[in-house]
Amino acid sequence: MSNQPIPAIWTQFPHFFLYPLKGASALLLLGLFVVYALLFWALTQQLLLLGFIVGALMLYLSLYTLKYSLNILATVGVGSFTPPGLGSLREDFGLVVAAIGVFFVWGAVVGLLSVAGGAYVAGLSAVLSAVLFPASFMALGIEQRFMTALNPAYLWHLVSKLGTRYLMVIGLFLVMNSGMAAASFGLMEYLSPVLGGALSGLVSTYGNFVLFALMGYAIHERHEALDLVSVAQWGDDDIGEEGMTTPLLERFIQEENYEAAMGELTVLIKDHPDDVALRKKQANLVRHIDTSHYYETPGRSLIRWYMENGFAPEAVSLAEHALEKHPTMEMSDQLEWLLAKTYYESLQYKKVAKLLNGFHKRHPKSELIPDAYMLVAVMFVDRLDNDQKAQPILKYIVKTYPEHPQAAKAQQYLKVVEASTAAKSS
Repeated sequence: MSNQPIPAIWTQFPHFFLYPLKGASALLLLGLFVVYALLFWALTQQLLLLGFIVGALMLYLSLYTLKYSLNILATVGVGSFTPPGLGSLREDFGLVVAAIGVFFVWGAVVGLLSVAGGAYVAGLSAVLSAVLFPASFMALGIEQRFMTALNPAYLWHLVSKLGTRYLMVIGLFLVMNSGMAAASFGLMEYLSPVLGGALSGLVSTYGNFVLFALMGYAIHERHEALDLVSVAQWGDDDIGEEGMTTPLLERFIQEENYEAAMGELTVLIKDHPDDVALRKKQANLVRHIDTSHYYETPGRSLIRWYMENGFAPEAVSLAEHALEKHPTMEMSDQLEWLLAKTYYESLQYKKVAKLLNGFHKRHPKSELIPDAYMLVAVMFVDRLDNDQKAQPILKYIVKTYPEHPQAAKAQQYLKVVEASTAAKSS
């Protein structure tokens, strides 16, 4: 295991502010900005129906934004510093419901104490709530359970283990919320309603992403004291047959939430692109996902990786599975050639003929055209005793590729086929 020390949280502040501006996080912020702008434009134009529709959409997206914030906390908490992919938003909403519940419970506690205990107790409860509120979300990100996020004993354990880091979280939490409120007021005051409203919503969401990244890093820095695992602390000696993993990835797999698991695994593979165990885990996940999207992106890149690194059987196996799900999926000339040879060796001749039919049209510049068509011709002559279908293929090879080594072999077969045809006709 790598013993490199984790940088102190106070040295990483610039990274927290840059974190939401990378990868999928930046795309999500851009999309939300467009929705905010559309909503405020509809309201200024008094398009009430459109405003209602966009408002409902914004409410719906706010749930996804909360989910993404929790995913940020979870991924940074285990030492992964690439923003989670948008695919992680497809998991169930149990954690979002729990987060909303935490909001309501703390609000209810402050409200009840305000009514029952007067101004002094109300002020004290508000301070206590502000102090423990971030801890509740950190607990939710670690344990994934609603009751744990409200358990005073667990919250005290968490805060005591984090120590001064938690004070920094609280400080930045209060400063960021005050700063976001001031920025929103200024934007709404000095800019047009549409631009000011859109930027105000954008600033608020950006600030939340920063805060959740900060909370995640506090967990990551103290992961040993909290009995947690950090992927950033694993070295090559720790990669066994099962390969790297994260608690979030394993939870997604156990829950059979394969699309969310794929998003989490993709982050790991970006940091460790040549890890064979991770690639095998990716192949297993792809087999569980039916949508063509994953064969067009992670699936196809995985097939290509297998081929380029000498794992032809794995590439063929995954390609076969992909074609069963999506028969029209495009493949490279090398993959088609490998797959055709596999079919040929396993006596699946109909699949060979179907796969290589029109090979020269799909891959006009491929150097494998003579080899591919010679395989088909030999199959028709030697295995299927169908000289009639083999003859035009052999003539095509001889005429189109006269200098290719396969042309001489094709010429020999062509003589045999023509002699056989002449004998049958006589």
